[in-house]
Amino acid sequence: MKIFLTAASLCFLFITSNAQVAGCTDIKANNYNSSATENNGSCTYDATTASPTNSLVLNGSISLTGISGSIYWKDTLWAHVDIDRNSIYAIDTTAGSSSNRILRSVAISNATNLDWEDMAQDDYYIYLGDFGNNSKGNRTNLKIYKISKAEVSTSNAVNAEVINFSYSDQTNFSDQAQNYTDFDCESMIVINGKIYLFTKQWVSYGTSVYEIASTTAGTYTANKIATIANVGLLTGAAVQKEKGVIALVGYRLVFTPVTNFPISFARYMYLLYDYSGTNFFGGNVRLVNLSGSLKTEAVCFRNADYIHIGSEGTVAPYFVAKSPTEESLSLNTYLAAYNGYTSLPIHSIELHAAATGNNVTLNWDIQSDDFLKSIELQRKVTANENFQTIETVASKKSTFIDYSALANQKGLFYRLKLSDIDNKPTYSKDVFVTNSTTNPVTFSQSNNVLTINIKGNSKGVVQIFQTDGKMYYQTPLNQSSTTIYLNNIKSGINIAVVKIDGVSYNYRFLNN
Repeated sequence: MKIFLTAASLCFLFITSNAQVAGCTDIKANNYNSSATENNGSCTYDATTASPTNSLVLNGSISLTGISGSIYWKDTLWAHVDIDRNSIYAIDTTAGSSSNRILRSVAISNATNLDWEDMAQDDYYIYLGDFGNNSKGNRTNLKIYKISKAEVSTSNAVNAEVINFSYSDQTNFSDQAQNYTDFDCESMIVINGKIYLFTKQWVSYGTSVYEIASTTAGTYTANKIATIANVGLLTGAAVQKEKGVIALVGYRLVFTPVTNFPISFARYMYLLYDYSGTNFFGGNVRLVNLSGSLKTEAVCFRNADYIHIGSEGTVAPYFVAKSPTEESLSLNTYLAAYNGYTSLPIHSIELHAAATGNNVTLNWDIQSDDFLKSIELQRKVTANENFQTIETVASKKSTFIDYSALANQKGLFYRLKLSDIDNKPTYSKDVFVTNSTTNPVTFSQSNNVLTINIKGNSKGVVQIFQTDGKMYYQTPLNQSSTTIYLNNIKSGINIAVVKIDGVSYNYRFLNN
């Protein structure tokens, strides 16, 4: 039987074979659909609460009342307060006992801080949103100050360009009661040369998203592109440039049951990702409650895995007294699958061990971000027993001598245990060391040749890695001496790992 396909039927087959399947594409969601190829914003998640860590109280010679807006730029957290001061501040976020956490301040000479509420950035500029409007809801002087990063890098006083704007749908400018307007705003991001505002709607507890079509100085109408109900009072926004993930922070006021007076803050974060264009709430909308009662006002991305969260101080008797605070939070639990990995972002861990008589000298070099909390050096005698911590060390690159460790042992295993600020561990590869007179593997390098000698009749394998941890060469070891010609090996620092009977012997070398 012959089968004839007309042009129309061929077109139908092509269309159906390439049809998009709409559904939840997030593997972390309750209703993940493995067949879905297009995210339709239907993902649902279990209620979850995150506990920010690395909490730092902001005191010192320049006392801050809190962080109202922030960015992370040039390995430094930059922030501002919400009234009076026309400066931005570089803040020390490292752990330690120092009370002065202000590294530097930069004044915006031609700016006035009526109510600065958020901070954003692009590659060349920093944007300061003077658009707080909760007092009477009738401001006609809403603006965004735009300052040059190049000037901030070299001067402690800069001038700003000014972006003036008004809301496209605000027509009533009469005085409103305090905290009784839907035209307040505390959240701003900059994407592709446009500014996006997320309003803080005191009446409806929702938000409207407005777009300002340019970042060039001038006067603009902020056009409403979406309204989302029941998201609470949004107080800060940030976008991660590479992945496009948006973080929104905010709170809901907690009232006393009898007097109906606000006494504390139930704070939270929304993560918006895998959306299309500017339909920010059209992809995954993940709600994460935040532990603790703080007046959280600011958020920024340190990288794809971590955010900084800033809070203002509160005073009695209206609220429980709290100091202004800066915190950190890992997003790996929520975004690992979307970001494409599941482990702590430690880029490289190198550990080397060598015996001199009965002493073992250990050297390590760790390349990681600044959220590394602790480094433990661990040891065990046999392959089947558990590692025990013998030393807690402070440096990512250092040396430790384990004196007389081999006096009563034929060999020892060592490794490094690294913990991040959320106490998630990552381990180096195990290394095994014996007394130098009995070490079964020796390495030698001469010109363009690496020679590996094995005592006895042992067989094994040699693998060669670069410092990014990726293996790109492997060959079996079937004889007492093996020669590897380095002209076939990548240039730079390499690590040769010989594995014999489940034990690894490492050798680090430079190939030019």
